[in-house]
Amino acid sequence: MTVTALLAAVVAAVGAGLDRPVVLAAVGAACVVAVVVGWVRLLNLPSPRGSTAVLAIAAVALVVTGWLSRSPERGVADLRWVLAALGLSVLTAFVHQLARRDGRPRLVESLAACVAAILIIAAWAGATPYLEHETARAAALVVACSVAVATLADVARGRWVDDIPAVVIAAVFAGIGATVAARAVPVGALPAWAAVVAGVLAGVGSYALRQIFFVQPTQSRRRPQVASGAASWLITGVVISALVIVS
Repeated sequence: MTVTALLAAVVAAVGAGLDRPVVLAAVGAACVVAVVVGWVRLLNLPSPRGSTAVLAIAAVALVVTGWLSRSPERGVADLRWVLAALGLSVLTAFVHQLARRDGRPRLVESLAACVAAILIIAAWAGATPYLEHETARAAALVVACSVAVATLADVARGRWVDDIPAVVIAAVFAGIGATVAARAVPVGALPAWAAVVAGVLAGVGSYALRQIFFVQPTQSRRRPQVASGAASWLITGVVISALVIVS
């Protein structure tokens, strides 16, 4: 999962550095596919086919509406259709539970897991309309560098330290990555310290999501590993959106 997160962050950083929004969008799309394919196996959910179908429908709806909502001429994108797709996706998850014919074991767990995956996908879909904004390059670069460097904390957590010290280490590493990126490419009129704080939030949030799933027995398999790493990149879309809006 660490390799997946690192790879996504590095490719996104290269895309941002070259000012290629399509590369950022492609990284997000690939991570969405990884989550759809591997999320059910990651959490070993009941009704795997139905749950995967729900996530696939949600992914298509959110990614398409996010892409069609992009508007580089505006300071703030119109996310009404993304929000509508999010609401319908959550509704689909409830309908799926009603349609189950297996006695609905682990109902709450299954529903919560599907909704969580939908929200993770929505975090990136909400950032998609901003990828062509003039400050999106710098915002994405700060976030990508923070996440990439923060993956080093995964190694520390697995070998030497406990949870709390590892979070501190992740924050320090993320701060280093964000500082280098913010100095190289300023995020609009935003002060460098604010960009660094946002980078730390992205790096620590991404690290925390990976560690939540670290203890899952399914992590011995490839698809769950890729899904958790991909999800840890997708959630940083919220930070990219916020940086573009405030800058």
